[in-house]
Amino acid sequence: MQLLTGKVAAVTGATGSIARAIAQRFAREGATVGVIDPDAAAGGALAAELARSGAKSRAFTADVGLSGEVEKAIEAVVAAFGRLDVLVHNAWTPTPFVPLLDKPEREFRASLETGLFGALRAMRAAVPHLRKADGGRIILVGAPYGHTTYANVADAVCTDYALQGLTRAAGVEWGKYRIVTNLLLPALADVPEFQAYRAQQAAAVKSLLPMQPLRRLGDPVEDIGGAAVMLACDEGCFITGHTIHADGGQHMNPATFRPAAPSA
Repeated sequence: MQLLTGKVAAVTGATGSIARAIAQRFAREGATVGVIDPDAAAGGALAAELARSGAKSRAFTADVGLSGEVEKAIEAVVAAFGRLDVLVHNAWTPTPFVPLLDKPEREFRASLETGLFGALRAMRAAVPHLRKADGGRIILVGAPYGHTTYANVADAVCTDYALQGLTRAAGVEWGKYRIVTNLLLPALADVPEFQAYRAQQAAAVKSLLPMQPLRRLGDPVEDIGGAAVMLACDEGCFITGHTIHADGGQHMNPATFRPAAPSA
């Protein structure tokens, strides 16, 4: 049984590795998918791929870091498909790994502009349509830095914590409209970015996986996409304001390559 039959989903930043997997899984579950991405060619290619698989899909070009663009894209999704049931916001501008003392303020602003304010714009644009759906879903997609913090990614850490606050605030205020809002934090997914890291740091990855509770990488479509389907389908109607870790348990047991000596 397809869990999203009849649902229309808008996915921002849709050609990113995780968002692409979510869009693919949504399409497999019967959803109509509006692909929103700043890269018109890549977005069009993804929409065509989903259409070839039998799903309804169209691409819409928008840079969520620019005020007004994501709002127009969401209106275009509704105009094309007649409704909106699910918003997946995945857009975030990655910045170079730089120590906190050296991190330029403009990079902090860029992260917050797409990750936080882009999410806020998309959510506000979607809410009137999600209200009409009488049970809309908002799924924000972040990085694993909100709980498992690393060095040199301070802007990503701040963005993830901000998204947790936004998720809870929206959950409280929009629950009366039967809209549920959750934050999905994927990690340890077998995506091209992780494959590139493994090619450079084979020994580190080999030691990393046995430390994790599930001791394997996640499949982007089956595991990460599956978590998103759980939040988007009718059975997820009573889950709101949560941060969901689709990471095989990494957030509970982050890797420690040089454990501290036991205290005396």
